[in-house]
Amino acid sequence: MAPSTRSYVWVVRLMVAVAVAAVAVLASPTSARQWKLASNGEVFYSDKCEFKGKDLSRSVTKDDDCGDLCIRTMRCTHFTWRNGFCYLKQGLVFLSNVKYDIFSVCGVRRRYL
Repeated sequence: MAPSTRSYVWVVRLMVAVAVAAVAVLASPTSARQWKLASNGEVFYSDKCEFKGKDLSRSVTKDDDCGDLCIRTMRCTHFTWRNGFCYLKQGLVFLSNVKYDIFSVCGVRRRYL
């Protein structure tokens, strides 16, 4: 195998390992925040949290529809639903940026973890 091919294989293996670890942590009942799967397994969401900033758009929706709207919207990586509004977000997602908000629901598209 050429060095460039070996490097590529190593990067792919690392990316798969990180994705598997992220799913395991998010689905783990021992994690600090309880994440649940929705939208046919495409979205992780949690109650009482929000992502600040990085707004892409805002729409009037029910909380259950916010994740589906994010999936259908190009460039949407994560979202916050609060008081009847779905705030679609874009950009890098850091779970450390999740803030507590008793009135909100937040979520992340699975592919962007």
